[in-house]
Amino acid sequence: MSPVKRISTVVCVIFIIVSWIILNVSWSDTQREREDKSYEAARLRMVERQIKNRGVKNEKVLKAMRAVPRHEFVPPKLIYQAYADHPVPIGYNQTISQPYIVAFMTELLNLQGEDKVLEVGTGSGYQAAVLGEIVDKVYTIEIIPELGKQAKERLKRLGYKNIEVKIEDGYNGWEEHEPYDAIIVTAAAEHIPPPLVKQLKEGGKMCIPVGSPFFVQDLTVVEKKKDGKIVTRKILPVRFVPLVRKKTKQIPEKPKQKTFKDFLNRKVTINYPPKRIISLAPSITEILFAIGLDEEIIGVTKFCDYPPKAKGKTKVGGYYNPSLEMIVSLKPDLVVAAADGPNESHIKKLANLDIPFFVIKPRTVDEIIEAMNTLAEVTGKEATAKKTIAKIKERVDQIDKQVKSIPIEKRLKVFYALDHTDLYTTGKNTFANDLIVRAGGINIASDSNGWFKYSLESLVLKNPDIIITGRMEKQKHEDIVAMWQKYKMLPAVADNRIYTIDNNWLSRPGPRAIDALEKMVELLYDK
Repeated sequence: MSPVKRISTVVCVIFIIVSWIILNVSWSDTQREREDKSYEAARLRMVERQIKNRGVKNEKVLKAMRAVPRHEFVPPKLIYQAYADHPVPIGYNQTISQPYIVAFMTELLNLQGEDKVLEVGTGSGYQAAVLGEIVDKVYTIEIIPELGKQAKERLKRLGYKNIEVKIEDGYNGWEEHEPYDAIIVTAAAEHIPPPLVKQLKEGGKMCIPVGSPFFVQDLTVVEKKKDGKIVTRKILPVRFVPLVRKKTKQIPEKPKQKTFKDFLNRKVTINYPPKRIISLAPSITEILFAIGLDEEIIGVTKFCDYPPKAKGKTKVGGYYNPSLEMIVSLKPDLVVAAADGPNESHIKKLANLDIPFFVIKPRTVDEIIEAMNTLAEVTGKEATAKKTIAKIKERVDQIDKQVKSIPIEKRLKVFYALDHTDLYTTGKNTFANDLIVRAGGINIASDSNGWFKYSLESLVLKNPDIIITGRMEKQKHEDIVAMWQKYKMLPAVADNRIYTIDNNWLSRPGPRAIDALEKMVELLYDK
């Protein structure tokens, strides 16, 4: 190859490489620009829908919330949750607060541009950044070294030169720079720390959640009047992580962890034993109480009403649509749900938020016992649950023995009606069907699967020996029997062989299933 051709080839290769680099840089810049615009749009929506629409009016606060890139303050794997209407875990059992709460607490301080503000509980640095957009100087304290270092680096990278970060116990404040025009505390204290009151300037305000850790606290405004008088106002109930103290050794240590397989064959790793449990089904709530987890249960669905203590637990929404925001705010270390409860998207969201989500699906009496054993193992309550489970098994064995003695030809045909108005009943593969069969009955609708509407023609043709229906709390047996009188063409109705059982016993695959089973045996054969 001639020298000219060789030079020409080298030039071409260089040109191709340079062009490729320019194209990739250009593409990266374009992609970054698109992402920035996407985050900005999400941030503007957040301010408009979550903050402004809820009553925050201070324009300086709204401007700050629009300016601070919240997605820079959450873990990369949770970045898609950055502008969602709930807290987001940031590690070390801490969270970045819900956007609305950040804005609301900031507005309560009525900040001015020349103010000097102290923040206790830096966390990811997001609240400090919001304050830094409004006031001249922010001093923020974080007790967890890893979080403090990360926040300091993050705030420096984002250009916040008016924010200083200190790694120390925030309870004692930061005397070096007192007095402060305003103080904000982003963790729950059991009482208002005297050192912070002392460091508050006369005429200044402090915003702090006050109350027991992990329970409902009162968001409180502390105002130091010009004459030094202290005035406090409770604003609204909130839930914050507890204020960590050095001297009480509350700095989170990495807990012991164990991995279990749930009904969906998912591997679920939890802090063991779990101390903060949420139940997403009435039957699960009953199981958890039965195996001795009264104190550990921190949240249940609005339908969880048994045992009576369940009514006093925090409600997290419905069976199929629990509130993710409420679940996250309670900071559980285990959420237990039924397989036919929350949909797959809920499960994925909770998993992505690093909240262990354990699924069970008891459909038979045997599976209830199995579920109780499993949850006892998962929660470290084997010893407590052992006696309870043994008693249930003993009662089931007695029923099995009694039913076994009944000849097949003498077993009664049963029609179970969920609702007499449209003859809605159960076929195979349901909890109610298992109860009927286990009690020695023959379910006349067992040639079909699941729940469905039964025809009057089929009911007349199958001619059940007895009819069983669920009875709601406020319903009377006599009233239900009276409603069935329009079906007098059925011998079971004409001969008054209509029986009712507590609907919760029949619909909740939990510990009280044994009560339903014993009652059904009594109705079928002891009568």
